[in-house]
Amino acid sequence: MCACMFGHTDIVKLMFDHPDDRSIELNAKDDFGRTVFMFACKNGHKDVVNLMLEHSKIVNISLPESFYLSKEIFDTLGNFLKNNC
Repeated sequence: MCACMFGHTDIVKLMFDHPDDRSIELNAKDDFGRTVFMFACKNGHKDVVNLMLEHSKIVNISLPESFYLSKEIFDTLGNFLKNNC
């Protein structure tokens, strides 16, 4: 969770490169129900968001409708949805 929260792209990439069922860690939620994907988006870590989108089959990429996103992250998600729906 901390790697996604603080934008440590190299650590997130390592988790995807060594998948011993990392979906548990990559779909972890805090006590308020926020996922690691939400933290990466909220904190504007575009590289981490892109990595997670590339692995969206194992990562929960859903966000609440009221979730605030920077324009850059909003555009990144919009492009992903346009190309994958």
